[in-house]
Amino acid sequence: MRNVGRPFRADTGLRRPGRAVLQDPICETDHQGIEHLTMSASDRDTVENTIPVLAVADVPASIRFYCDVLEFQLDWRGEADPPQIASVSRDGHPIMLQQFQPGAPGCVWVGMSGLASLWTRIRSKARVAVVQRPTNHHWAVDLKIKDPDGNVLWFGSEPLPNVPFGQELADGDLLTE
Repeated sequence: MRNVGRPFRADTGLRRPGRAVLQDPICETDHQGIEHLTMSASDRDTVENTIPVLAVADVPASIRFYCDVLEFQLDWRGEADPPQIASVSRDGHPIMLQQFQPGAPGCVWVGMSGLASLWTRIRSKARVAVVQRPTNHHWAVDLKIKDPDGNVLWFGSEPLPNVPFGQELADGDLLTE
């Protein structure tokens, strides 16, 4: 953490109420005589998780899409009728759905252990808009679909070693994952 704009005064302290400090901050003076504070990682709040929040026009319709088509589960939904917000997840990884007038669509990367069963399920659902069929790249084999509000769901797993990179996969190629 750098003290910008004013010198650091060690006697003023930096502790916030209810916040444990495991070691005292270190104050160092640079070549211009400005003191800078160095803190350990244990002194600062840490990020516990990040959860994408997608704008949707109809929360109940989006819940049905994520649960029925993509096999997510409903974690919770708001108490309003109809709900204005909800959380769905798959394998412990949530996506929040919040009612907004959708503007620019969002995009979420969903890393998976494989894509074969998901691709089979997507192909069996006529109402799923496929943006990109499964394609093998040097970083991943991936596919992209749109949810009912135009948000792009970008699914990927490990690249397939016996399929040329940049090639769209035949449906049977995914079974070799």
